[in-house]
Amino acid sequence: EPPYAHEHKVALLAAQRAVLVTRKVLELFLSSPSTSTATSSTSSAREQGKGVLSKSDTSPVTLADFAAQTLIVSALRRHFPHDAIIGEESAAALRDDRTLLDVVWALVDATRLDDRDADGWLGRPASSEEMCDLLDFAGGVAMSNGAASASAPVGDDDDDDDDGGGGGKARRTWTIDPVDGTKTFLLNTHYAVVVALVEHGIDQVGVVACPRLTLPPKALDNTHKSTLSEATAADPHDPQSGYMLSAVRGHGAQLRKLGRGALLPGQPIAPRGPGDVHNLVFVDGESRVGDARHAIVRELRASPCHHI
Repeated sequence: EPPYAHEHKVALLAAQRAVLVTRKVLELFLSSPSTSTATSSTSSAREQGKGVLSKSDTSPVTLADFAAQTLIVSALRRHFPHDAIIGEESAAALRDDRTLLDVVWALVDATRLDDRDADGWLGRPASSEEMCDLLDFAGGVAMSNGAASASAPVGDDDDDDDDGGGGGKARRTWTIDPVDGTKTFLLNTHYAVVVALVEHGIDQVGVVACPRLTLPPKALDNTHKSTLSEATAADPHDPQSGYMLSAVRGHGAQLRKLGRGALLPGQPIAPRGPGDVHNLVFVDGESRVGDARHAIVRELRASPCHHI
């Protein structure tokens, strides 16, 4: 078995399951109250601004951030209990708002892969309290109940012990972004779920799940030289849309369709050697139009940015 095969599989499945809950949030809050199957709690959350909060830096946080992070962290903690995890959110807002807590827990509890064996293999929290502990662990909050908590870090020696999930001296650290591109997520355009493993400061495994990405039909054929200009935004209501890109250091990268159950087959991505800088293609989000870094692209005389 190639190095990091276990880590790669867990990261892929965890990201794929997290995508399911982000889609559930979009479906819930982009549908009209008359057609939604929302409970009274979710209806209340809709009235409170579609479940959008603001962090201290004013960046938005959605129900999807909390739910997706929970599902990813639960899988990582089950399979790699000695590893540190750095996430985006803590459970502070949920502990302060019972309605919000109930909505997020309902989303987490209802989101499962269609393949029961795969979902059971990943693991999941058993209660809303455990969900909060998982969020706090990845959010860098020390566990008040120590090693007795299901979310408490487990160190294999004194140098690696850490009271929270935020890295510390741990040799292996997972970094996750449950909804990369929250602003565009709220606009129902491109966003991503990101999971990566860093060991001794070197990235070893990376997974980027892109639910709204569509590529030409031959994109999974390694003879097809697709260009980024062919990438488009998928129909948000299409459960079969989206792709996952992943890589393991020294063992190449893969592209695979996003699914709802067990992992779909991956296609190796042929590496490209160094070439003329003028042939570089830059891709950016629509919200970054006019960003100062585009001046660098112009200075390099590279291909214009493709905004997706």
